[in-house]
Amino acid sequence: MSTINLKPNFSSGVTLVKNLFIDHYMINANGEYVKIYLYLLRCLNEPEFSTSMSIHNFADIFDCTEKDILRALKYWEHVGLVSLEFSGDTLSAISLNEPKQPGSRSQIPVPQISTTVDSPVSGPSELSAARLSRLVENQEVKQLLFIAQKYLEKTLNASETNTILYFYDTLALSADLIEYLLEYCVTNDHKSFRYIEKTGIAWHEMGIRTREQAKEYTENFSKTYFSILKAFGISGRMPAPVEKEFIDKWTNIYGFHLDVILEACNRTINTIHQPSFKYADSILSRWKDKNVHTLGDLKHIDSAHEKMKERNARNAAQAPASPKKTSFHNFSQRDYDFNQLEKELLNR
Repeated sequence: MSTINLKPNFSSGVTLVKNLFIDHYMINANGEYVKIYLYLLRCLNEPEFSTSMSIHNFADIFDCTEKDILRALKYWEHVGLVSLEFSGDTLSAISLNEPKQPGSRSQIPVPQISTTVDSPVSGPSELSAARLSRLVENQEVKQLLFIAQKYLEKTLNASETNTILYFYDTLALSADLIEYLLEYCVTNDHKSFRYIEKTGIAWHEMGIRTREQAKEYTENFSKTYFSILKAFGISGRMPAPVEKEFIDKWTNIYGFHLDVILEACNRTINTIHQPSFKYADSILSRWKDKNVHTLGDLKHIDSAHEKMKERNARNAAQAPASPKKTSFHNFSQRDYDFNQLEKELLNR
């Protein structure tokens, strides 16, 4: 097991956390990354820590993988707080650098803060030549680029390569997660790198960090869509964009559980005998107005509706019958002057 020589570039003696770090670095970083940086500062004060330090030990301390530790260190290198030295593919030294004021030319800009777990992203940016050179020599990155070319069945161009490196280096997505991202997109007939990029950024912003999390998300995502299509008797295709809009509306805006949506689909088929997202939407809109959230709520609504129908039927049965019309009633009545008729008869 190789050890790492930790070399401070500023004086220590206490576990010093500079205000610049708190004000301009910490607030933008993943919480796990912050813990690792603070631990590095702590190690400066204990010689036995720095002499026995290794990625393996770090992973044990933080109960994570060695790849997680490396991603955190690469993030701090990216923003300029540490410098990493490698012997081949093995990390051999970490230099802690003095935090710089924002706008300092020696500081790599830190992304603006957002409400997501990590710093927000807007798209791949160009990596420095030195960083790019180091990345493409990394065996894990080489393997990842090879896998990407296999999935896409072509040689990656510079922009596509940069997107993969952006996922790996800037967003700190694991190689395993990036591989699953490629697999998921290609399997669903999305080979456009623009689509892959948008999906990867979306996963990052949702806090998806592992293959298992991504798999759980995509399975739930697919289950909802395909269950609704199946309820309408549709199979063998992905939902159309307008169909996705309806489904997203029902799940994200209306907040209906899948079983309630499927019930609306079933009632649509039973009523109009054909699939109609628009008709199902009218049903779900009425249920939303009546505060239906579960199938239990729906049973109460149905029960009340049936009681109203029965009451209306009883009222109709008890109402007095209207007179039955006969041919006499349909005969046009005439007015006669009987005195005049009598005179006419006598004169004859």
